[in-house]
Amino acid sequence: MNRVARGFTLLELLIAVSVFALMSAIAYGGLRSVLHARAATDEQAAALRELQLAEMFLAGDLRSLIARPVRDDYGDSQGALRVDELGEQRLVLTRAGWSNPLDAPRSELQRVAWGIEDGHLVRLYWPTLDRLPGSEALRVELLAGVQALGVRLLDAAGQWHTQWPDERAGVTSDSTLPRAIEVTLETERYGAIRRLYPLDARGG
Repeated sequence: MNRVARGFTLLELLIAVSVFALMSAIAYGGLRSVLHARAATDEQAAALRELQLAEMFLAGDLRSLIARPVRDDYGDSQGALRVDELGEQRLVLTRAGWSNPLDAPRSELQRVAWGIEDGHLVRLYWPTLDRLPGSEALRVELLAGVQALGVRLLDAAGQWHTQWPDERAGVTSDSTLPRAIEVTLETERYGAIRRLYPLDARGG
């Protein structure tokens, strides 16, 4: 006995299309959630790498601090370490260990400064230690979303200071270096980040 072939009815087609559309919507929603989660994870990882890089540079500068005053553009002596709680360049210092892989005719000491510009933590450094008139610093942005940079210094008597030298407290010698430096970053993403750096200060 021959069977008569029959197709789908209109109702069956509508049901099939509706089920397919529903499954597609569920699959798309899941995929979008996965993509958003991955983007958020990538953003967080990039921000963490940026923070770690900034901390690496800062720690390297502070641990290489050396008691070597410099001459500024006008020929005036500037202390090996200068901290100004109100200054744009919050922390200025002389550091040792500036790598010279090309054996360029320059010192292995380096003058660097740290500050906040337009919500970024920036590191400045000068090509020469004792600067010539018109010398300009090179600028590197290391961390975005920084609201404030706080610095405290522990002297040999165990007293804390927010500027250095601190004539009000009797710390007047430009060659005097503290026992430790505490740095606090106020950030939008992580809040307050505080680090304490004990110093093995060397003479110039």
